[in-house]
Amino acid sequence: MVSKEYYLVSQRKIPRLAIVEDHLPADLRLAFSAFQTYSLPGRFWRALLRGAFSAGLPLWVSRKAAPGQLPLPPEADLEKIDTLLGKNAAYPVFQFPYNPERKKFSAFVRQGEKSYYLKCAFGPGSREELRNEIAAIRRLSAARFEKFAIPRLLDSAISQNLVAAYYEPIPADTRQPKRWGAPFLEIWKELTEKTRGENALSELKWIEDLHAHPQWRSLLKDISAGTLIISQNHGDFLPWNIRYDASAWYLFDWEEAGEGAPFLYDPLHYFTVYETLVRKKTPRQIAETLPSFLKNCNYLGVDLADYVLLSLGFQFINNRVLSKDVTLKIVAAYKSAK
Repeated sequence: MVSKEYYLVSQRKIPRLAIVEDHLPADLRLAFSAFQTYSLPGRFWRALLRGAFSAGLPLWVSRKAAPGQLPLPPEADLEKIDTLLGKNAAYPVFQFPYNPERKKFSAFVRQGEKSYYLKCAFGPGSREELRNEIAAIRRLSAARFEKFAIPRLLDSAISQNLVAAYYEPIPADTRQPKRWGAPFLEIWKELTEKTRGENALSELKWIEDLHAHPQWRSLLKDISAGTLIISQNHGDFLPWNIRYDASAWYLFDWEEAGEGAPFLYDPLHYFTVYETLVRKKTPRQIAETLPSFLKNCNYLGVDLADYVLLSLGFQFINNRVLSKDVTLKIVAAYKSAK
């Protein structure tokens, strides 16, 4: 299975990518499309890697590693994983998380212009994330979406120490839009429309958690009790999890999906993360430009003020991508500007 030497690429001394030596020319694009980054330092780093590999100087930005030297968790027995999933493929590309404590990895196999991918998780938190993804995809498998496709789960395995999932091909590399626009809006609207419902605020556990936090209790004091429009949320609705080929948009990586978020959560998460990490805007600048962004999202014609606060609160409780401190500063600036 894994028998060749790999080029092991690190970012700030943390291993991030492994590309098998024999497959280097064919799978270089696959490797770099697997590693999505949109911050300016990240884009510069990736451009440097592309240039070095294209110039035939891979050892300038990487090192050779035998299969046993790959930063896979000790439990990552690939032959066992293949046996569980009924697969038998060599994996020319591996992607590893920036945080080594997240015991997980992805492996990619090119098939024509697309790539199959395998996700494996070993630590308790990572296993829970991947279990959540498998459950979300199964939950949505009955829905027929027209604006986008969810990569079909071909096989999965769940045991005490391992969760693994194997997916149908998605585009290996695309030049999808990086900024919020019509495609992302249409994808989000359809996902919301086909999974939308209502829930009493008092029945949502994360609302209780927000009220237990002194600063949030003050921020939410003007929100009336009643029902909240909720929907299935993707959880990490950002360009690096959306790709396009000649026939369809693909929305993948559902590890942070959930059913109980405010319907506005996905686009607001997109906006705050993109503006913070990519455009380097301050919380106050984000709060000032938020109303103009929301004009394109209010297709339900409801008052979005409460949904902004509750969506940011949902992000705060789950602490996804943005720190709690940054999220709190955004909501405080938004509240003071109203």
